[in-house]
Amino acid sequence: MSKAPIYLPISLLDVFEMIEDEKTDQLYVEYQNSLSPVKNFDFTLSELNRKNFYIKQEYIPKNDQEKPL
Repeated sequence: MSKAPIYLPISLLDVFEMIEDEKTDQLYVEYQNSLSPVKNFDFTLSELNRKNFYIKQEYIPKNDQEKPL
């Protein structure tokens, strides 16, 4: 089974931390019933609390995960 991305909801505080750590390539925002990269948008501060943010993570099936030693 191949690896596929999954998108998990993320809090606004975590969004700011990701921006501070320059990891915006992993951030997505819900826009018109789909997810779009945060880099494609400009937000005002008043808009931020009305947006749903997500972080992109790679899904690895349990069988493919590394086993602890």
